[in-house]
Amino acid sequence: PAATFTVSLQLLRDDDNDNAPKRYICAQLRSLKKTTTKAWNRNRLNQLQQDMIHIADTSFDPVVMINEAGTIVFCNEATETLFQRSKDELMGQSMSILCGGGHGDQHQSYIQRYLQTGVAKKMGVRREVLARKADGTEFPVALGLKEIKHEHTPEGTVERLFVSYMSDLSQIRQHEEELEFREREA
Repeated sequence: PAATFTVSLQLLRDDDNDNAPKRYICAQLRSLKKTTTKAWNRNRLNQLQQDMIHIADTSFDPVVMINEAGTIVFCNEATETLFQRSKDELMGQSMSILCGGGHGDQHQSYIQRYLQTGVAKKMGVRREVLARKADGTEFPVALGLKEIKHEHTPEGTVERLFVSYMSDLSQIRQHEEELEFREREA
């Protein structure tokens, strides 16, 4: 969509050069176009960012974003439902509160090792791990990790964020156990 605005022009006469007013006006219009285009692009980028947050927030599966310190900076509604914790409880907390199987205490060391070495042992790979609900119940999830480098910080630095995509495997594992039990009984 194009922006609509009013422009007032005043033609100045330069007897020495008849093209001077035209060049000046064209230069001003180009400058105005660049300014409005940048503003429109910023607004569009902000809208796209909001759209992406909305998409992640409405996902059926939990999505959790953490910073380099391992602190939760975003989680969606599915995360609240699956882990039985509100966003208010999760935001600003260490990701380790969602980790089961003894990995909670190790979580920050995993991040630091990756940041120091750049070697991605688990990044970009989907794997099965144990997660932990608010009541301490542990359950299996398929966990996928991705890194996002956010280069639009006010200081001009690069912020590294990590996104966890999870799928609850509890029902699948329960069905597998039931099938194994039936096969043994048969």
